[in-house]
Amino acid sequence: MRRLLVLTLIVAACSLLALESPASVSQAQNSIVVGIVAWPDPSPGGYWLFDKDGRVYAFGAAMHFGDNVSHPDPSPGGIVGMATWPNPSPTGYWLVDEAGRVLAFGGAQHHGDNVGHPNPSPTGIVGMAATPNPTPSGYWLVDAAGRVLEFSSEHLGDNTTTPNPTPTGIVEMIAFPDPTPGGYWLVDEAGRVLNFGAAPHEGDNTTTPNPSPTGIVGMAASPDPTDGGYWLADHAGRVLAFGSAAHFGDNLSHPNPTPGGFVGIAATPTGNGYWLVTAEGEVLAFGDAQFLGDLTAAPPTPPPGPPAVGGTVDLIDGKTELTAASDDSSLPDEVAFVIAAAAAAGVPALGGLVWYVKRRRRDVSA
Repeated sequence: MRRLLVLTLIVAACSLLALESPASVSQAQNSIVVGIVAWPDPSPGGYWLFDKDGRVYAFGAAMHFGDNVSHPDPSPGGIVGMATWPNPSPTGYWLVDEAGRVLAFGGAQHHGDNVGHPNPSPTGIVGMAATPNPTPSGYWLVDAAGRVLEFSSEHLGDNTTTPNPTPTGIVEMIAFPDPTPGGYWLVDEAGRVLNFGAAPHEGDNTTTPNPSPTGIVGMAASPDPTDGGYWLADHAGRVLAFGSAAHFGDNLSHPNPTPGGFVGIAATPTGNGYWLVTAEGEVLAFGDAQFLGDLTAAPPTPPPGPPAVGGTVDLIDGKTELTAASDDSSLPDEVAFVIAAAAAAGVPALGGLVWYVKRRRRDVSA
């Protein structure tokens, strides 16, 4: 006779989506990373990387809710943007491809996209931004010409309506962190920043005394709406700070700089640091940003778990049952067992989740 230890982990419906197996480092060998998005909770911190094929890689406390590869109706490729909102519970994210199709994961809701828009953009979508409400609401898409499409959000202007439009291609869109009255920035590859709504203009690459010559690839905003500061990052990994945003370093000052090929920047939720990422998936951390892994590093060796974790994972009536055989004499610590069993089932790091654990025993025949 042996006892089966049945651990029932009950999670919220949106958290069940976290059972999607995150893309692995080995899967990223031929990928082209497009950007980085910060997990909204600073303690513990985390971030997502996403690639052109639509794979999402979760690090630290960031949870994986699925991606284009696991989607039942995937995009043929060409993912150009990812967005989330500033609240880790509930959380989720959107991906958008260059045709403007939006895929929603986790607690994110689909509010429409360029494909179904009555007046779609013909020039190709280059990015998206979510409204900064504490619950998932709407988002904006922006195309290469700087036209903004709104979905359950307010249109506050764009490059086609501004009196002094930029002729250079738009590369990024960032939401102003205060949803009331709301606003957003657009930045072009020359580093010119266009501001709309309540988003202030604090300067850009065209006005700074020491501009970048290599082309701007990304922008990040301070999460504090009272200061309106932001950062620009260029292809070489140089960071320019504007307004009250502080400069915490960049690839040029890093003790182990990379040759270049940077594609994005993300600010920490505190505004006291940021991450840079290259197209190969290498991450550099500055300020209070912690390095939590990237696509160039080998995955960490998992801690040893109980010897008999096994069985299958079934989603029944909103419950996840993990079954493992173990003798009473060798029954491991329950907390360690939960973590190991969850890892064996493909559940990502438990940080940020609230798990209710119910333990029960039953006798079965050997």
